[in-house]
Amino acid sequence: MVRSVAGWARRQPVAVDALLVAVLAVAVGPQLAFHVRTSDPQWPLYVLLSAGLLLPLIFRRTAPLTVFAVIVVVAGLQWVLGLPLAADVGVLIALYTVATRFALRTAVLAGGVVEIGALLAAGRWPHGLSAAEMAFVLTVFVLAAVMTGAYVRDRRRTIEALRAQAEHLRRERDQQARLAAAEERNRIAREMHDIIAHSLAIMITLADAAAGKVQTDPDRARGVLRQLAGTGRATLDEARQLVGVLRTDPLAPTTPPPSVRDLPELVERIRDAGLTASLTVTGDPEAVPAASGLAAYRIAQEALTNTVKHAVRPTRATLTVEISPTATLLTVRDDGRAAGRRSGPAGNGLVGHGLVGMRERAAMGHGTLVAGPDPTGGWTVRARLPHAPADAGRA
Repeated sequence: MVRSVAGWARRQPVAVDALLVAVLAVAVGPQLAFHVRTSDPQWPLYVLLSAGLLLPLIFRRTAPLTVFAVIVVVAGLQWVLGLPLAADVGVLIALYTVATRFALRTAVLAGGVVEIGALLAAGRWPHGLSAAEMAFVLTVFVLAAVMTGAYVRDRRRTIEALRAQAEHLRRERDQQARLAAAEERNRIAREMHDIIAHSLAIMITLADAAAGKVQTDPDRARGVLRQLAGTGRATLDEARQLVGVLRTDPLAPTTPPPSVRDLPELVERIRDAGLTASLTVTGDPEAVPAASGLAAYRIAQEALTNTVKHAVRPTRATLTVEISPTATLLTVRDDGRAAGRRSGPAGNGLVGHGLVGMRERAAMGHGTLVAGPDPTGGWTVRARLPHAPADAGRA
């Protein structure tokens, strides 16, 4: 209720000030009624001057300086005619309004004009006090009007600044949320690509092997088909796990992401696809932070998948992991001739989404990755993944 009334008052300043003038008219009414009842021949002047001091206040917030000037002129005419009026309160309200709307310098100048009039009025209408006492009283009123108006102006500016800051923070928060959502979408896309691309390459290789053995060695073909089904189930489980993260409570416990300690299983799946692969790990896999461990696993997965998909007549792939307190060094090398993998300077042969994705994964952790043909005719991928101090502390 109070909030709705305050909102209406802000939207309808003229109506609010009209109510203010009505209240002031009721307050000065007894003085005017007295002059009318006593048949004072100057009562019309009392009414007109009072109206001139009060009615302009209806527009005090839409045209404060104009209203102030009009009321000061009417007050000056009142002094010339020698008619003391209770409606002089309108002068102080107009002065207060100027102080709330303009800089302190303007408010002080307006206050100086009103102070001159106050001193003249004190000398002419002391109302039972000495001229000095009345001048002091009126000066206090003038200072109160200026200082109160200046305080209200400063407070309004402070509130507006706080609102602007809050709006800026809200927009910044929304932008950060959008960026975080985009980053999360990219992360999920990378994860999904790595999971599906790796598994499909293995499954295609197993399917081809089964097709070649179905007539000559049915038992071997059935074994290969079972491996194919197992790879498909594992891929489906990984995909469900990745999508499940989006649907569950963020505070609920989740399955740890793959890391260096899961590389033996990865190499075993590569062997099932028919490629001779070996793994050498130096250091403690448990000392690798989660972010670096996930990047190492995905880079190794993508590099070995590329060997299965793109290398011509590969016979062997080696995966070497060296773990130090500050970084994880990963090297994947195969002896198959690169097909569809552009040769060139190390680090520039990143062609296709998989190789670009590997470089992006390394860069996300402030690491580096180079990939290209080696002198023996094979293909080598090298990545250095530093251990962030914060991550290392959580490992």
